[in-house]
Amino acid sequence: MNQRFILITGILTICSGVVALPNISGNISNETWTRENSPYRITGNTTVTNLTIEAGVDVLFAGDFQFHIDGDFNALGTKSDSIFFRPDVGNIDGFTGLHVQPSAGTVEFNYARIDAANDFGIRFENGQAKVRNSKFIGSDGAGITIIGTVVQVERSAITDNTDSGIQISGSGRCFLQ
Repeated sequence: MNQRFILITGILTICSGVVALPNISGNISNETWTRENSPYRITGNTTVTNLTIEAGVDVLFAGDFQFHIDGDFNALGTKSDSIFFRPDVGNIDGFTGLHVQPSAGTVEFNYARIDAANDFGIRFENGQAKVRNSKFIGSDGAGITIIGTVVQVERSAITDNTDSGIQISGSGRCFLQ
């Protein structure tokens, strides 16, 4: 009897320490994603407006979902604490990639890493954006696609993508440093 009580108490103690991942889908606006609440798990098509992602955050895609950026967006990692966008464990389908909509505002990536997207790593359409100290690795398309926009890319690596590293069309321009 006493051993059963100890076993049940131990199980309840262990279970009370389990924290659920934030599941994200639909429209998200005016948020800050923090390391303390990371990882953030994308469980459906998602559109973000005015989002800041802090250093050390993992954004995990549970399936082949779209991630649209429509408004100001700041993914501000650091040299010692990058931000990751990648498939979740068990997701063999990958994810579409990050799509910066034509209506997006200020868009900045610093020390971000986009891994194993199944279309493009990131696609910029219209507006302006900055990408610094970031990595785009293993996409089934281009690492970065630029359509009718100006993108400044500094000290970033674009490798092992099945298509081009940077693909530019329309009146798009890319400044590399």
